[in-house]
Amino acid sequence: MYRPRGINLVQQMLNQNRYQHGSGERQLLELMINARFSVFLIKQIVPKAGFIGLDIYTGEEFLVLDQKILQKDAVGMLMGFRIFKFHNTWMHTGAGLVLGKISDINGFEPQRVLLDEKQEQLLNEECIFQWRNSVRSNETYPG
Repeated sequence: MYRPRGINLVQQMLNQNRYQHGSGERQLLELMINARFSVFLIKQIVPKAGFIGLDIYTGEEFLVLDQKILQKDAVGMLMGFRIFKFHNTWMHTGAGLVLGKISDINGFEPQRVLLDEKQEQLLNEECIFQWRNSVRSNETYPG
């Protein structure tokens, strides 16, 4: 969502034409440009792959590749990030925000609404704002 001079960093990389048309790197950048933001509930860890994430707005579930979040205590975490499909596999852009944790996910119901691009942007900005406030409130300064 960060857009210096009106263009996000992925679009800037694509505009540099470093990668040939049809290359895997270029395809990845093209797909990342259209990644969508939401907040996901981690429902289940999938060993050696990632996790099943529930979009708390749309109610859709995704198997998201992520080798770093394979801890068992990740179930119930609420995370904000952007996802995109690459070769029939869902991935996130790597800039996830941990927004909290639900101790009992049984009975959790998503809102079942579709967000338009402007609503996604506002949600992303609100998540970043909340995350920054959380980090600030947990900082300790040497006395």
